[in-house]
Amino acid sequence: MYAATKHYVAWFSKCLHVEYRSKGIDVQCQAPFFVTGAMASGFSEAKLFAPLTPTPDDYARAAARWIGHGALCVPNLRHQIAWFIAYVVPDWLL
Repeated sequence: MYAATKHYVAWFSKCLHVEYRSKGIDVQCQAPFFVTGAMASGFSEAKLFAPLTPTPDDYARAAARWIGHGALCVPNLRHQIAWFIAYVVPDWLL
């Protein structure tokens, strides 16, 4: 349910981005991976990706720099690496 909701928000944000960019309105979906904190600590996968997990402040600074750069934002290099690993590694291994 959680993953489906996140996917919907990303798709909806992209549609809004396409529809409103000609009117000067920028819509962007932030797509973080794990960020250090209470929520991430509850996932066993978070331990696997701990070296790639930024602090909330680090993520927020990176995200602010990406405002205006497309409909989907994965601003942190560590998150880009984590998303790539999660994409190429088989589900059974994750």
